[in-house]
Amino acid sequence: MIKAAEAANKPNDTDASEQEQDDFLEESLEETFPASDPIAPGRPWREPSKDSPST
Repeated sequence: MIKAAEAANKPNDTDASEQEQDDFLEESLEETFPASDPIAPGRPWREPSKDSPST
């Protein structure tokens, strides 16, 4: 019974991870404002052109 009460009071790891990611994005936004381009949370990716030789 005590373990159930402890588990109820323990924050969810997923919630903590999401909060941490949100905090990082918020800080990035504050550090780059004002700027001409918004922050990009992902990596840019470009599909290789069909004309380029494959190696």
